Amino acid sequence: MCIRNSLILSYEDPEPIEKLRKSFPVYADHFGVGSEHTNAMHQYALWVALEAEGFGANLQHYNPIIDQKAAQHWDIPLQWKLRAQLVFGGRAGEAGEKQFQEVQGKRLFVHGAKE
Repeated sequence: MCIRNSLILSYEDPEPIEKLRKSFPVYADHFGVGSEHTNAMHQYALWVALEAEGFGANLQHYNPIIDQKAAQHWDIPLQWKLRAQLVFGGRAGEAGEKQFQEVQGKRLFVHGAKE
């Protein structure tokens, strides 16, 4: 199978979120955050699945720069919110080795952990 330069656009429809906010006002502040988290998990799952099949993939967030043009080009309802663009296709090469900074004690704090 030969797939070159393909794209998955990740959108969020605000209408169901608003319905939930009205139906369950005590939780209204949580529905937007939950929706964002769900959308992000789907983005990650798709990215990992594509990588597992041997594709190169790049998750991008060029919002709001491309929102209007993308909606017009693919006839997406204007009220939908573009959250991410997952570009995938053949690999140009292997990724280089990545250097990581120390996390624990600088950005991650584990209470009760022994030094």
